Amino acid sequence: MQTAITASRSAGPDSVSRRYRRYRRAVFAGAIGFAAILAAAVAFLAWQSRETTLRAAEEEGLNLSVALSELVARSVESVDILLRGLRETALQQPLDNQAHLARLSTVGRERIYGLPPVRALVVIDAGGDIVSFSRGHPPPKVNVVDRDYFIAARDQKADSLVIGTPTLNRINGEWTINLARRISGPDGAFLGVVLATLEPLYYEQVFAAINLTPGGTIALFSTDGVLMARHPHAAERMGKPIGDTSFRRELMRSDGQATTRGIGGIDGIPRVIAGRFLRDIPLYIAVSQSEHLVLSDWRQDTWNSAILVSTVLCALGLLAHLLLYQLGKLEVAERAIIAARHDAERASRAKSAFLANMSHELRTPLNAIVGFAELLDSKLFGPMPHPKQHEYLKDIRASGEHLRDLVSDILDLAKIEAEKWTLNPAVVDARVECEQVAAIMHGLADRKRVALALALPDGAIEAYADPRVLRQMLINLVGNAIKFTPEGGTVTIEAHRRDGACEFVIRDTGVGIKPQDIARVLEPFEQGDSMMPRPGKETGLGLALTKAFAELHGGTLALESTVGVGTTITVTLPAAPG
Repeated sequence: MQTAITASRSAGPDSVSRRYRRYRRAVFAGAIGFAAILAAAVAFLAWQSRETTLRAAEEEGLNLSVALSELVARSVESVDILLRGLRETALQQPLDNQAHLARLSTVGRERIYGLPPVRALVVIDAGGDIVSFSRGHPPPKVNVVDRDYFIAARDQKADSLVIGTPTLNRINGEWTINLARRISGPDGAFLGVVLATLEPLYYEQVFAAINLTPGGTIALFSTDGVLMARHPHAAERMGKPIGDTSFRRELMRSDGQATTRGIGGIDGIPRVIAGRFLRDIPLYIAVSQSEHLVLSDWRQDTWNSAILVSTVLCALGLLAHLLLYQLGKLEVAERAIIAARHDAERASRAKSAFLANMSHELRTPLNAIVGFAELLDSKLFGPMPHPKQHEYLKDIRASGEHLRDLVSDILDLAKIEAEKWTLNPAVVDARVECEQVAAIMHGLADRKRVALALALPDGAIEAYADPRVLRQMLINLVGNAIKFTPEGGTVTIEAHRRDGACEFVIRDTGVGIKPQDIARVLEPFEQGDSMMPRPGKETGLGLALTKAFAELHGGTLALESTVGVGTTITVTLPAAPG
């Protein structure tokens, strides 16, 4: 059976490009996602703030309309009380009695004191002629038979307050709000009308005193949508219906008050409108604010937020750009490193392949040198002419053997790295292998005056390994242990089964290895500071070669050491095929 090392390959340039493309997509997606979330959050908060601002304006308008509706209602009720009293006085005498009519003029003039909105109290006979006027007697010759309030009072069956459409007064040419009540005889016959004329300007001045936001309006309407009074004043719309607006529809459907957002019926701009009916009176108050002006502060805050968010997004974009730029630089650097590593690996494999191929060319002349040196040293062809020649011959032989061992180790390591080493594993008895190695190494141990001991259990211990390579591994480890164990020390060879594997343990009481040097001594041509008893004689290949052989078998090599106490090396190999 043959087993070979499989070299691990680093990721290639294509995989690096794919990985960095994923990084760039992640950065881009993260930046876009964060920007989208931030923009959505700001937009949502801005929308909420806008709604809150508009709702606050609606609430403010509704509260104001409630207060104003009560104020207007009380003033209208006061005027109605005047009309009721004047009607009762008028019924005391016929309306063609001049003295009675003069007295009605005086009574009316006295009663309107303290009521600022009332301009005049008027009594009108059944034919529509003014017969009493609070501003003086005799009254002006004016007939109002065509006025809506006169017609409504004449034709009504129930006794109720009539509120007429604002008109231009035929006496002074000013706008007038007319409030009237029917005068009926004991038999219910129509006798005339008592009338109070109110000044819209009074209500407009009251509305103007309210501290509305710029662009705000307050208006008084009849239930059929006719404008009665408004601030700011709208002379061209006085006495005219505003039409079927969304607010009016909403108010008619409500229980007396409503808020809405819509187009103003007079100026045609978007408005926040709130209003309320007057209590038991066919009028309603409407308070509106320009939506554009209501949202002015909100727009400024939103603009400031947009600037802040834009700044954050710009910073995020710059950060993402820098990150992408750095990723690009890292990709270029990593690709260069990978290319350099691949070049180095190719060079190393070429070197290893060259050395492996040169195995025969290097070993053959070295074996010849050592062989001829041994032959001359044996004096087969006679003694050396000079003693110095024999001394030099021994140096040649020792140097040749050392060089042959060194070259042999280098070539073995090169063949493993070049994946050209072929194992021939078989089931072997670890006990027998340990005993044979002990027998081989006893001479070196005796010369070093180091005790070499075996600690083996009874019976065979199966291991699955190439016998020649296993023996070389153990000789390397035992030889190293003897070399670095002082005189009088002990080297112990152990073998046993553990967890289905076979363990070979070499213990010594030598100089030990510093903790920081343990990983280094397992690398080729490396030695620890404490492992130098013979300068110039050690190559640092023994442990590295043994470790490579162990891994070639699918096993491991572990090293534990304490300076001045000793070293323990454990080689674990499979106990059976597979």
